[in-house]
Amino acid sequence: MKIKCPLCGFENEEGSKFCANCEEPLPTYVRRWDINREEEIKHLQICKVTPEILFASMMHGLCCFAMDDPRRKKIPEFQKAGLDICKNFGNDASLFEVGCYLYFRLDLWLFLNRPDLKGLISKNFAKEFVKLFTFALRTDNVVVLFNERVSRYGDIALKEEGWLKKTHSILSRLVAKTKDNNLPKNYKFEEVPLNLNTIEDFLIETELISWEKEIVPILLNNNLKKYCDLLEE
Repeated sequence: MKIKCPLCGFENEEGSKFCANCEEPLPTYVRRWDINREEEIKHLQICKVTPEILFASMMHGLCCFAMDDPRRKKIPEFQKAGLDICKNFGNDASLFEVGCYLYFRLDLWLFLNRPDLKGLISKNFAKEFVKLFTFALRTDNVVVLFNERVSRYGDIALKEEGWLKKTHSILSRLVAKTKDNNLPKNYKFEEVPLNLNTIEDFLIETELISWEKEIVPILLNNNLKKYCDLLEE
């Protein structure tokens, strides 16, 4: 499948990382999937929301993490350290880690607000998420990694006060391990090494906090709630 450059429109060969015409970095598999579902997202406001459109809207929100945007401010300290949140952590491996956390938040929201719909919605999301990332990461252990992450976040939410800060701490470390699209692995979470690069750690945490504050409430309190309300009509 050809990869269309978002800047100049040139169609590049599958597997290309940079546009052969303008040398612009090309979207990853998941980000291309999101672009192809853009019309579904637009229909969210004007038609009945299907499970497929709900999932697409969630993935669209996920892709806002470390999304390449010319409006982003360039921070000199990061540039001096050779770090770029989009280039280093805008890959599919990083999106997988953040996406596991997003599922945990979705499942928790349903547990607290709509337990009657939790099984139906969570099951469909998990199935589609695993299918998408199995193809994107080209590995067959995605379901194991997914269950491992979600289970750990759930344990923290049930047992610990200040669970949001703790889950962010673990997520930051997992995202750091995916730098430059290093594939996710099985971890004993207590043994996930701390990131010794202070600037890199700050870069990831800043992006996660911004995404959590600006995107997650829209996905849960708007898109997910609207879908739940429509199921009752």
